[in-house]
Amino acid sequence: MAALAVAVSLLSDLSIYTVLPTAFAELGLEKWQVGLILSSNRWVRLVTNYPVGLLSEHWPEHVGMFFSGGLALGCVCSACYALSHAFWVLMVGRCLWGVAWSLIRNSALLSVRNVVKSGAVAAGEATGYYDGVSRLGAVMGLFAAGPIYDSLSFSWLFAIWGTIAFVAIPLGKVAHSLTLRQLRNSTFQEEAQPSGNCRCRRSACTSPPRGYAIQLIGFITGCVSWGLIVSTLGLIFQDALGEEVDMGSFTIKIATFNSIVLGCRWGVEVLGTPLLGRVCD
Repeated sequence: MAALAVAVSLLSDLSIYTVLPTAFAELGLEKWQVGLILSSNRWVRLVTNYPVGLLSEHWPEHVGMFFSGGLALGCVCSACYALSHAFWVLMVGRCLWGVAWSLIRNSALLSVRNVVKSGAVAAGEATGYYDGVSRLGAVMGLFAAGPIYDSLSFSWLFAIWGTIAFVAIPLGKVAHSLTLRQLRNSTFQEEAQPSGNCRCRRSACTSPPRGYAIQLIGFITGCVSWGLIVSTLGLIFQDALGEEVDMGSFTIKIATFNSIVLGCRWGVEVLGTPLLGRVCD
């Protein structure tokens, strides 16, 4: 259920990557403003991720509330996109999304950790299932964003996603409560494991060289995929193909074409991550 809540929250986030690079001129924006809007949430997360993690560790009983709070803040972001196309309003919406995503992602991963600690499922399978289901929201947002924008408008697109996200707000608290109950009811006791083995595993996973390497890989992947490809692909298609793409017997608008291309990429991830999780186990 945590993965389902994350999936709903990603509808707006992925849609703005799909539509904004091709619709910025119609919205009265400049190219440099699009870059700032799409990157602002990630700058905010550099500041908010660590404090959110500390809050979750100090008040684990409130993680469900943090989860639902992040979902609610995501609705506010969608409302910003729907109500105004002004640069500063969109910037505020993306910055709020940075805070919201810190709350959502941290809370969801803690829920996954609870499931793993309960012994109900292995770590790879749990994280693979979480990634697959949560990315389903990304796929839906990507495939639907272009057609909805081309058929209706930018404002209607995010009004629809915001309404769906509003209905899903309670999922955050419910999802975390269920995983906590599963953890309490399980016979799995982490303390019962041999302490030597536990220390060995933890030191192997958290040793500084390996931790830095993982962070570097994550940085490079995020920079190339999100920073360079996803955020500019629509504009590249628009410059190369124009406002419409000839598909033979019919034509589609460029935003819809961009949606299809990006959606196919995340569709592969939805299908592949659960399988890879089992392989890792």
